[in-house]
Amino acid sequence: MALWRDHVITDAAHDIKRLIQSGATFEGRPLVPGDIAVLAARRSELEATQEALLAVGVPSVINAGGSVFHTPAADEWVALLEALEQPHRSDRVRAAALTSFFGCSAEALDAGGDELTDSPADRIRTLTDVFTTRGVAAVLEVTVVAGLTARVLGRVSGERTLTDLRHIGEALHRVSVEDRLGIVGLLGWLREQVADDKVEVASERTRRLDSDAAAVQLVTIHGSKGPEYPVVYLPTLWNRYVGNDPEIPLFHDDSGRRCRDVGGRSPFHRHSVARHWREDAGESLRLLYVAMTRAQSQSSRGTPPPSATRRRRRCTGCSSGGARRERWCRTSRRSSPRTGCSRSSGTGRPPADPRSRCRT
Repeated sequence: MALWRDHVITDAAHDIKRLIQSGATFEGRPLVPGDIAVLAARRSELEATQEALLAVGVPSVINAGGSVFHTPAADEWVALLEALEQPHRSDRVRAAALTSFFGCSAEALDAGGDELTDSPADRIRTLTDVFTTRGVAAVLEVTVVAGLTARVLGRVSGERTLTDLRHIGEALHRVSVEDRLGIVGLLGWLREQVADDKVEVASERTRRLDSDAAAVQLVTIHGSKGPEYPVVYLPTLWNRYVGNDPEIPLFHDDSGRRCRDVGGRSPFHRHSVARHWREDAGESLRLLYVAMTRAQSQSSRGTPPPSATRRRRRCTGCSSGGARRERWCRTSRRSSPRTGCSRSSGTGRPPADPRSRCRT
């Protein structure tokens, strides 16, 4: 499924580029990247879309209301602070050299060897002295003087990256001043922010969106409630995996109270699981409605071939009862005279070992 997802996302990226270059108009004006939105259920799908758009030269921004600490810019700050903490370690120096602060390429570092590593190592020692005497804000300004701005703006979506780098730099400076943190303490604080997976974040940590008007908007379906866009792409709307039954189902009872069934396997548990899946399907339908109604002019949906999704369905032919015994298995498309089906090994063929047959 990951293979088909990447294929559909890549195809959508090329289609977006063709649309922008086609001379299409909206309300009498040329269509620009900011008029296009790509909606997906998961942030990972938006990140994959951003990489695909970057590969074809189309600027984009993930506008999911998420934390600025969940961006590539935060990882670059982590790499820089790790190098400032231990500038004698060549692995950390080389990792920092690959960030926007230095702009070295992996090929150049590999070809240059230790001699090329000496140059960023000297600069990192200088930045360590700057941090000790003047703070993290001065470190950022020194990198700007050394060409950070021109280097980042020379890349596709560079405005977005530069905004995030400055935003995180300001947050680091504020925390270091208020809490009197050194390099070790500041690095620990930043790692905590990067590891924090909360959906709701404080306003000062939300990504700034002041420079995103000329970029394709990448938005989660849940976060797209309300706004409308001239053109909307839904490349992964088909990619919904239900998964296995939850051990502790979450649902609402007849009075509307949120409940969790912690009683284990029982007839009541089966009823709770059914309610859980019914509410899950209802929420997915509501999000489907939101996604399908965000476009003002055009909505494009991507789908893989039917054969790519057929094997994901649950097997419904497994039963020891009469007429159901010979039903075709939706998983493997073949039946078994003993159990009604065989589990698929991922290739559409049943496994050779009869002991691996589904006996649900």
